[in-house]
Amino acid sequence: MNKKKKILIVEDETAFLYALQSKLSILGYEVKTSTTAEEAIQIIEFDKIDLIILDILLPKMDGFDFLREIKSKSKTKNTPVVIVSNLSDKENIASGIDLGIKDYLVKSEYNLDGIVSKIEELIKK
Repeated sequence: MNKKKKILIVEDETAFLYALQSKLSILGYEVKTSTTAEEAIQIIEFDKIDLIILDILLPKMDGFDFLREIKSKSKTKNTPVVIVSNLSDKENIASGIDLGIKDYLVKSEYNLDGIVSKIEELIKK
């Protein structure tokens, strides 16, 4: 039996968060959610996460600070991260790549199904 892959979505836009959570759950993934980076850090401290879907614009701690935090810890430094954000400028994309993300998806360039298929591709790798 295949063990369910665990995905953590860190996103403060709740409509998008719940739509993505619903789609991934239907596909058989175990999905955890968080609307803040601080809460997400607590989740990954106690749970083995297979992939993190991360927004950059978050309250208090932004996505890049979150990435720096998890990449600095031996337990979470190799957890794959996909940024899904409205920010499409080259500096943000370059910062994400420098911090070791697996992919950077700009929300306006994908519909929900497109984002889900990119995530599935990455999980299967």
